[in-house]
Amino acid sequence: MTRGGSHSLRSLSILPCFVLGCATHTLAPNHALDLRPPAPETIAAAPAPEPMAWNTQRSADLGFRNRPHTTVRIPMSGPVEALASDGARVFVLAGGTVTMVESNAVGWALPLAATALSYLPSTSGGALWASCERELLQLDPIDGRVLRRVPTGGTLKSSAKPSAGDELVWMTLDGTIHSTAGWTADGLTSASGSVAVSTATSTTATVYGASLDGAMLAADSAGERWRTALPGPAVGAPMIGPDGVFVAVAGLHEPGGIIAVHADGTPFWRARAAQTPSLPPAMGPDGDGSWNVYLADRNGKLSAFEESSGQERWTVEVGGAISAMSVVEDLVLIGAADGVLYAAESADGGVRWRAEVGTLTVPPVTVGAKLWLGLAEGALVALEE
Repeated sequence: MTRGGSHSLRSLSILPCFVLGCATHTLAPNHALDLRPPAPETIAAAPAPEPMAWNTQRSADLGFRNRPHTTVRIPMSGPVEALASDGARVFVLAGGTVTMVESNAVGWALPLAATALSYLPSTSGGALWASCERELLQLDPIDGRVLRRVPTGGTLKSSAKPSAGDELVWMTLDGTIHSTAGWTADGLTSASGSVAVSTATSTTATVYGASLDGAMLAADSAGERWRTALPGPAVGAPMIGPDGVFVAVAGLHEPGGIIAVHADGTPFWRARAAQTPSLPPAMGPDGDGSWNVYLADRNGKLSAFEESSGQERWTVEVGGAISAMSVVEDLVLIGAADGVLYAAESADGGVRWRAEVGTLTVPPVTVGAKLWLGLAEGALVALEE
C-alpha cells in the first residue's frame, strides 16, 4: 500500500491510507474503605466486524483488528484522571479516589484526595503508587492497604516514575526533581506535568524534566548533567525513544511542535506545528522496522514523524481536539472531542475503525483481550472485539 492520498473522516467510515512525506487524511487510612460504585453494566451483543479488505498482509494474532464493542461500563466518582494496570487488574483515579477493578468488578475503592497514579514494575515485583499533594503512598494492589508513605519535599506536580532498581523520581511544583534515593536536582521553574526516566542500563538512570518557561533538564544521582532552552513552554513530560528525547512545545513568538534532542542535550531535529499541541508526544513502532513520534494538536490533527529524522510521514484529522492517545501494537488509538475513538494504522495512518465511546481523558490501557478507557463523564469502559 502506498502512503498517499487525502480522505475525509467526517464523510467516510473506512479509509485507505497515507504517505511518506506528508499525506493528509481529513477525516488515608491504612485500610481500604468499602466505597464500591454500582455494579458494572455488562453489554453482551457484539456488532458484526467491519471489513478489513485493504490490508491483507497483517499478522493474524494482532489484537483489535476489527471495531470493538463495549462489554463493561463501571461508574466512577468523577472524570477519570489516571489509568494503570499490572497486567491483571486495572487501577483508576477519579475524583481523588483510587479504585481497583478485577474481572470486570470493583475490588476496592480508597478515597485519598490523590492527584496522580502509577503502577511501577520493579525488581521487587511491582508497586502501585498514589501521588497526593505532599506525599507518595504505596498501595497494596490486592486490598488497597497503605504499605508505605514517602514525603515529597514540596507540593507534588507529577506522578512518581521508576528509575534504577526500586528508586522513584518525581517533580514538585517548584521545578525540583526528587528521588527516593535521596538526591535532588533543581533549576526548573514553572514545572510541566511530569518527568521522564531513561531505561536504566546500569545502577544510574537519567531523569529528564521540562518546564513551562521553556527549559529542559537532564539529571541523575550525580546532579545536573545538562540543560537546554526550548522555543516555547513544554507541553507535559518529555518522551524517551531509541534515538533521543522528545518534548512537545507550545507556540509563543514562533510555531510550536516537537523538539528532539540527543541524550547529551544536543538538538537533532525540530518539527513545527501550525497549532499548539494538546498532549505530550507518544511513540511506537511503525510496522516497517522504525519508530514514529506522534504529535496531537487542539484542532484534531495527529501527525506522525520518523523518530530518527523528524520527517513527517502522515497526518490524520479527527472530530475535534485530541484528548488522549496511545499506541497498541500496530494501532494509534486517538480519543477526540466528538466522543469517538479512532484506530489508525501506525505504518500509514489509514483508519482501521472508529467507535463512539465518549470523551477520553487518559490514554487507554490493555488487560488481556480488553481495552480499558477512562471517560470525562465519570466512567470506566472496557472494549472487546
